[in-house]
Amino acid sequence: MKRAWLKLDCAIVAVITALAFAAASRYGLAYCDDILYISSQPMVMGGLGADAVKFAFTDVSQAIWMPLAYLSYMLDVSVGWGYGGMHVQNILWHAAGAVLLYLLLVRPFESRAAAILGALVWSVHPLRVESVVWLAGRKDVISTFFLFAAVYSWVCAGRRDYGRIALALVLVSIGAMAKPSVMVFPAFALAIDYGITGVRKEKEAYWLAIGLAVVVAVEAQVFQTAGHATGYSALIPLWYRVLNALASLTVYVGNFVWPDKLALQCMIRYPDMPRFSVTGAVVLLAALLWVVKAAVPRCMSYMRTRDAEALFAGGRAENTALAGLAIFFASLVPFLGVSGFGYHAFADRFTILPAAGLSVVIASVLSSCAWRKAALVATAVALSALFLRTLDQTRIWSDNVRLMENTLEVDRDNNIDTHRALAVHYWQTDHDMEKVYHHMKKCWDYAWSDEVRDGIGISVCLFVEACFDTGHREEGEKMYQWLKEWSWRRWNARTAEFLMAQAVFDLNQDTPLAVKYAEDTLKEIKSLEPDSYIAHEIAYRIALKKNDPVAIRAALEECAGEPSDTGCSCTVWASRLLREMDGRTDTSTDE
Repeated sequence: MKRAWLKLDCAIVAVITALAFAAASRYGLAYCDDILYISSQPMVMGGLGADAVKFAFTDVSQAIWMPLAYLSYMLDVSVGWGYGGMHVQNILWHAAGAVLLYLLLVRPFESRAAAILGALVWSVHPLRVESVVWLAGRKDVISTFFLFAAVYSWVCAGRRDYGRIALALVLVSIGAMAKPSVMVFPAFALAIDYGITGVRKEKEAYWLAIGLAVVVAVEAQVFQTAGHATGYSALIPLWYRVLNALASLTVYVGNFVWPDKLALQCMIRYPDMPRFSVTGAVVLLAALLWVVKAAVPRCMSYMRTRDAEALFAGGRAENTALAGLAIFFASLVPFLGVSGFGYHAFADRFTILPAAGLSVVIASVLSSCAWRKAALVATAVALSALFLRTLDQTRIWSDNVRLMENTLEVDRDNNIDTHRALAVHYWQTDHDMEKVYHHMKKCWDYAWSDEVRDGIGISVCLFVEACFDTGHREEGEKMYQWLKEWSWRRWNARTAEFLMAQAVFDLNQDTPLAVKYAEDTLKEIKSLEPDSYIAHEIAYRIALKKNDPVAIRAALEECAGEPSDTGCSCTVWASRLLREMDGRTDTSTDE
């Protein structure tokens, strides 16, 4: 193929991919992991430096080893990019991955149109939004880029081309420094060599690839266990995890075909029935029946002849389609949750690698079917619809409340994580205690065990505060006692969160010493977290109780001086109250 055409095709794929997500370049942080990975990490926010690099390679506090992701965030900070610039870097990594996928598809199928459409169906599909638009998804787009680069090096290698084979394994190792999902590399290598190109390596090469994948998988399991990422799954029976895996499989297939119900953080809802997709189940059953129809004659021929080549004796189109499906299923297995990690029932970001297998199927069909032109036109029309749907899905990420409410709409109301996130949001933006109470109440009631409630204990101080402020005094006292027990059981100490609840409890007692007790508690809070949102919040409440305007303003100014993105913060609502006190009506955000 002419190099000029190849460059043009790569440019087309990159530009269309970037345009699908370009709106994100105006966005800020999304809730939860964006804050945990970026704004609440001083080493990250300080930019590149010797100590920062050391932190990147040694920190596993988020139950994952991801030095490349941390270093990329630090680079953003060092060059002066804001959060919008960080989103641009995400988009560029993803566009580069799409170009590599195009190169992987055009090489065996030798059809520019089929390769372009196959790559774009993968890159602009709405299922990619979570990985590309979520800054925390940086680890997905980086690891995917290096995996595709590794596969390309592997495909270019001859049977004994140990230089390219070694390069492929090095690229996999680099990708593992962003996310361990690159452990699926052997599935790509075996499926492509045996089902598509027919260029098979020496057995030692495959064993090396498999060995590296095992090392990456073990590393991931160790860090997830150490970071308690397997805690929720351990509470769920194996039979339910298997049932949830089957349900998730139908959801993934259904969303690939008809991406209508996409949401962030869809939780396991044990003991309720997992969510199945009827569309996905029908398509999945049809695909499995076709696989059986294609595989049974080969297996029977092998049993007669004992010739392994009989297993690969089908036509080229059939072999490549089987290879693509093998990549899809093998790459999805680690993310179905049977072994247990996290608390997700399913997540769009888990499809970023498996979907490449479906692109192989699409490119294979488009390059070999009898009605090739009609198929290309139909795929182009479907791609246009996917592009527009991606634009809509990307817009949902522009606003955290919209993003989380979309999750409740799609994932049903019993999503504990989303209710807690909304409670924190309403607390820190408006101090809207009615909404804080509403969402924390649901979060608490939907928790199916004491262990799950322990997992949300860090936020119960907000629940205590909301209970007293909304007239649910008895419930507030009950939650205060629970948080007291939790602090000692979980940390064997009086935590700042418990002390916040204690101060609120004291201020709501009708005793002459209520303020004094709260002030003593505030001193203890400051000894633990001297400049935290908890200390500022309690100082403000004490000033209100004393009805001291000067102290109220001083407390609000302390609250407003906090960085606005460091986890739970008082900045937004405190700044609004200060503007109201000064008679100002501007509504600009205080970043």
